[in-house]
Amino acid sequence: MNPRTPLLRSLLIGMVIMAISSCQLITDPNKIILPEWDPIIAIPIMHDSLGIFQIGTRVDSSVRLRADADGLLSLVYQDTFTSGYLEEFVHIEDFEVLAPPVGATVPFPDDRFGNMSIRRMVLEVEYRQDIDEAMEFTFFVGSLTKNDIPYSETIVEAETGTVRRTYTITDYEFSLPGGRIFFQYRAKRISTGEELTIQPIVLRFSEIDLSYVEGKMGAYRVALETQRIDLDMFQRIQPVGIKMLEPRINCRVRNTFGLPLLIKSQLIQARTLDGDSIDLNSARLESGIPLNFPALEAAGDARTTLFEINRNNSNLPELINAGTSSMLWRFVGEIADSDQDTYGFVLDSSRVDIEMEIDLPLYGSFESITLDEEFEMDLSGFEDLWQEAELRIVAENQYPIDLELQIYLLDANFQQIDSLFTDVRTILKAAEVTEEGKPIIASTKVTDLPISPKRIQNFELTRAIKVVAKVATNEGGTIPIQVLERNYLNVSMGLEIDR
Repeated sequence: MNPRTPLLRSLLIGMVIMAISSCQLITDPNKIILPEWDPIIAIPIMHDSLGIFQIGTRVDSSVRLRADADGLLSLVYQDTFTSGYLEEFVHIEDFEVLAPPVGATVPFPDDRFGNMSIRRMVLEVEYRQDIDEAMEFTFFVGSLTKNDIPYSETIVEAETGTVRRTYTITDYEFSLPGGRIFFQYRAKRISTGEELTIQPIVLRFSEIDLSYVEGKMGAYRVALETQRIDLDMFQRIQPVGIKMLEPRINCRVRNTFGLPLLIKSQLIQARTLDGDSIDLNSARLESGIPLNFPALEAAGDARTTLFEINRNNSNLPELINAGTSSMLWRFVGEIADSDQDTYGFVLDSSRVDIEMEIDLPLYGSFESITLDEEFEMDLSGFEDLWQEAELRIVAENQYPIDLELQIYLLDANFQQIDSLFTDVRTILKAAEVTEEGKPIIASTKVTDLPISPKRIQNFELTRAIKVVAKVATNEGGTIPIQVLERNYLNVSMGLEIDR
């Protein structure tokens, strides 16, 4: 038995679970608290009033219930999808440049970028020394600064040959006006102070780890991995003729990229219990939704964009009413400007977080749903207490749902021994509703269920029971109804016995 009980199922069968699992004969009069009900019932078993949130809390916690301003209840499934990290989108390969013979600028290999923050980088400097005495070589990378002080190093070497030094640079700013690196050097003979010209000088940049980059990002693309949200609603129930009229998907996108991105759907697909796949069609998502984004001076802040997928801009009802058990998602963010020449920024903490909320208002109809639940319940010993009995159920129901019930007696191996009643009985009658489907008048249903002597004898072998319920909305599912937060169900149950 699946331990997760869908919340729609909770709504429909919760009261049955509560009632039947409480059915233990009370023989001590001091333990009986008489409810306000018909005194013809000889032995009260239970008397309870259940609201929808009580049913959901007691029976199922896998799905969130939410009420809107008018009290209409929704089933809510929620998940958050997050884009990757900076290094996945902006990766600078190792490169080397040949410095000119005099201080000047050299090209950076990617002219899109104007400024970068370097978390860590390895710089190797190589040149040839042609004099056989001590020479001092000092170089400056003017584009690479910390606290506005350019990066510099001094090398002293006394022998001819190739000189090579490697430096690890951390937490520096790399300014690249015009996509070029400013570099200069000074070399002199230590003994006389004579200025020397060195050529060639090679700069090798490697293992570049960025924490920030800004510039013209070009064809920038932010991809999110394929994700899935499971909908428990149809995993155990088998609805016939279900129609949810106002399903929607609420999307909240939190963007910390400093770029005018368009969020597009590459895939939104429903998977049904029958193994079918149905694509969500939404022109709005396919063309892209522009995201709000922080300006350069607000780097590190987030901007939020909200949008909704509903029956007016997609075929979402078709997906939900097909018996969807899960939905697959894959999104991508692309530069919004057609010329792809937008100046923006990306931090190592930049993300696109998409909070997807599948919101299923309980507004619609269904022709029938058959539900079942098994409970361990030892009834041995009860058969000696009476010869025959009648179970009375008094239900005052403000939910717009009819419910038929049968209870089966099971042995220790969960094999069926007998049924408790001769035939299936209607124990809940749907409440009267308005033209909009809102319940207005609760229905009261009194159900008397005789329990024959033969069935009482079978209690000796009973170690579990199976409750089978068939539910439908008003008039066999032919009119739409709404389930409201204020709806209630009062249930009283008792036995009249003949010893």
